Amino acid sequence: MILEIQNLTKGYGKHMALNQVSLSLTPGVYALLGPNGAGKSTLMNLIAGNIRQDYGKICYDGKTTEALGREFRRILGTDSYTQLRANETRGNNVCRLLLE
Repeated sequence: MILEIQNLTKGYGKHMALNQVSLSLTPGVYALLGPNGAGKSTLMNLIAGNIRQDYGKICYDGKTTEALGREFRRILGTDSYTQLRANETRGNNVCRLLLE
């Protein structure tokens, strides 16, 4: 299981929240650290499918998350037919996905 982020770019007006971010995540424990405005929430929202990237792609096991659609959201636990666990955010569900 691998989550690949390739050249991910997202801007809000003149502010560039993410600029060509690339990384590969395999099962394990990860942390996103940075100051306010560094793009941490934007990255998590892009992975969870809450917002769309301006450029780049997010792949899960070689398939884009857009192509996987509802299946990827089900894996994350964010599908409209799947309730989030009590007191968990979508970001926690992304972390849980990577730990399983």
